[in-house]
Amino acid sequence: MSGQDSSTQSHHAGLKGIKAETYLNCLLAGVDANPIAVKVKEIHSREVRFSASQKMSKGTAVEMEFHCPKHRLKSSFHGTIVTDQSNPNAGRFYATVHFTEADRTSWLQWLKALSDLEIQQSRAGAQEKFQEAKKWEEAKDWGKMLRALQQARSIDPEIEGLTELEEKATALLRKERARQAKLAGIAVLAILSVFVSIFWRYRQRRVEFANALLEARKAREKNDHQKAYEWVEAALRYRPDDPAVLEWARKELIPRGYEQAFILPTAARDSMGNPVQRGRDPKTSFPLEVVHKATGLHFVFLPPGLFHMGSPENEEFRESSEEHHPVTLTRPFYMSKYEVTVGMFRTFVEGSKYQTEAETNGGGWVLTPEGVSQRAEATWKNPGFLQSDDLPVVQVSWKDAQKFLRWLDGGQGKLFRLPTEAEWEYGCRAGRESRFTWGEQARYSRYNANLADLKLRQLLPQLEVFEVEDGFLYTSPVGKFVPNDFGLYNMIGNVWEWCSDWYDPHYYGTSPSADPAGPSTGYRKVLRGGSWASGPRQSRCASRREAEPEFRGHDVGFRVVVAPSR
Repeated sequence: MSGQDSSTQSHHAGLKGIKAETYLNCLLAGVDANPIAVKVKEIHSREVRFSASQKMSKGTAVEMEFHCPKHRLKSSFHGTIVTDQSNPNAGRFYATVHFTEADRTSWLQWLKALSDLEIQQSRAGAQEKFQEAKKWEEAKDWGKMLRALQQARSIDPEIEGLTELEEKATALLRKERARQAKLAGIAVLAILSVFVSIFWRYRQRRVEFANALLEARKAREKNDHQKAYEWVEAALRYRPDDPAVLEWARKELIPRGYEQAFILPTAARDSMGNPVQRGRDPKTSFPLEVVHKATGLHFVFLPPGLFHMGSPENEEFRESSEEHHPVTLTRPFYMSKYEVTVGMFRTFVEGSKYQTEAETNGGGWVLTPEGVSQRAEATWKNPGFLQSDDLPVVQVSWKDAQKFLRWLDGGQGKLFRLPTEAEWEYGCRAGRESRFTWGEQARYSRYNANLADLKLRQLLPQLEVFEVEDGFLYTSPVGKFVPNDFGLYNMIGNVWEWCSDWYDPHYYGTSPSADPAGPSTGYRKVLRGGSWASGPRQSRCASRREAEPEFRGHDVGFRVVVAPSR
């Protein structure tokens, strides 16, 4: 029996690793009227263990029909149930069947046939893997080649040439892995190089950004706003739209459009001895006062705003052309703090060799006790009374003013202009609705404006005057009286001031409510503000006067507005 058991183990060796219940099917006859399907749980040389869904009783003689679907083998054997067990909870029954002595040899022979078939099939599988390995060798995929050979060895280690091919595959795989490691190293170095380059560029850009900001601040300290903006633009190339940089430029530099021609004032007082406005407008961040680099002219900031232009119906001395109406100025601008002076006009004339219309066309008009008359000798140099550089220039026509503005702008004529009539009155009122810049009372003119006074009446008795003496017979030095709430001097009195508008007595009734620029055509230009020869009627904020562009008189001058092109 021991010899038979050994033989059985040998024959059964080919079935190791395969579950009997999945490898073999069995029909069991003799337990019931009809054969029942049972599951093969274990197979041995002398016995088989089954499980079934119905009871199999000990001592029952049975016939077992085995079928191997894998190899298509079928055979029947006889035996007797020697043990039976049950698992009621699972509804399963178990039995062990001993083969009859007559069928035991047939059983062992059938198992051997199965084992041989299994071995043949396994060897065929090993050869298949071996051939697969050769295909991977042709494809130069050493990893898959080695895996196919290892699978072949696990099935049949005796295949001819297997060991040599494994060694070859192992060597080639090592070589390939070394090559890949080298390539990976090169790739890592390349990536590292890129990262180093990016880091270095980032660091360099940070350094250059910081340097640009430093240079911008240095330029600002030198009051060179044009250069500061160049450095700000350089910084923004490294950090586009950086909010901190933009905010610094907005709060520290001259506004864009003004930086080439203007600087911030550095002294506490201007050349006329008056205080300089410090700080910035809270809404726009525009400086409250700036200085023209080329000439030293001071300009005062005027914010956008709404005001009532003209005069109310109950205002004393009101005229029909002063229709009361709301006007909005939508853009900020700068207006010269003072009227253009004799000294500044002389600089223009000497630099440009310009001759005024009074000098080339019969002189200017002067006021005498007999009336207004043209005098050939009356020019800006000799208007009919003594002149000094701090007095407002007179005997200049509207056309003369245009020549001065073009010279002031370096010949470009884009930045400087005369104020529109709306801009002039907005600047004059400075937020007030009163008749005069200082309020309603005429007697306070002596502190606020150089107007026709009692002393002038002695010289020109035909004039309407203020019942005060202001200390000046003719023009007074600019900046000698109290400024208005914008910080503008002599908006009322001293000299009439040219505006850019053509005059139309009915224009107020049809003008646009926002940024009116005056009629498109006309014959006369607007004059505003009154002069040293004006009484209460013509000294009101709403008073309007007109004259031909060629007119020049001994109480007519101008002031300047600066604003990028409208």
